[in-house]
Amino acid sequence: MVTEEDYLHAYRAIFASSDYRPDMHELADTRPMETFDVQLPAIRTLAALVATTVGRSDSSMQTAVIQGHAINRGVSKLYGAVAELHQKESLRLFTTVADAAAWLSLPPSAIPMIDKELTQMSEP
Repeated sequence: MVTEEDYLHAYRAIFASSDYRPDMHELADTRPMETFDVQLPAIRTLAALVATTVGRSDSSMQTAVIQGHAINRGVSKLYGAVAELHQKESLRLFTTVADAAAWLSLPPSAIPMIDKELTQMSEP
């Protein structure tokens, strides 16, 4: 289960990292998530955090979400709608890693590595 605390903590840690760059795009895989306990206030908080963090530069961020369960698609769509209000992030939903990678302009040769990483991350 992903909670609001998990959700916000993860993004705050990413944005605080010295490795973070505002022009860095995101590939999110919601397929292994069965329960997503995040409500609209946390979604608004994250969208504002992204806009503020990315807004410090001239960049905008692309987020590709690989669709999982119906509830996760709904939360992703809601987040995308809220994020668009800030005009610093574009979010699209995909059913395959290949389609998501193509939208992020990643080379096809990267797909096996991405698949491997996503599989490892979803294992208990």
